Amino acid sequence: MRYAVIGSPVAFTARFVETTLVPVGSVVRMVRSGVTGLSVGVTVYGPGTEPVVTGAVATDKGNGLYEYRLSESLVTASGYYRVVLATTGTNVDYQSVVVLVYLAKLGNKIEARYV
Repeated sequence: MRYAVIGSPVAFTARFVETTLVPVGSVVRMVRSGVTGLSVGVTVYGPGTEPVVTGAVATDKGNGLYEYRLSESLVTASGYYRVVLATTGTNVDYQSVVVLVYLAKLGNKIEARYV
């Protein structure tokens, strides 16, 4: 379980990778590498069906990791929040990654349970 102090953003991280096949003797090995330099858009859905964030951009943290920080003020209800990080990059295995987390306000903290 992770906690974020009220007034602090809640961080969501996803990794975009590219798989290449490398011959090693008589076998082929799959090698996965993080892809950097992508433009990664973010949409966040709260407990309802309507998005609470659209058109946001994730930050490239290196080695294929991209991070988006959701403002604490947007956590208006307890429940499951779906964060969709998507790219149009063609050199990645998956162009969208979904992070599912249960967020709940508890006193002066936000409890985050990552699924």
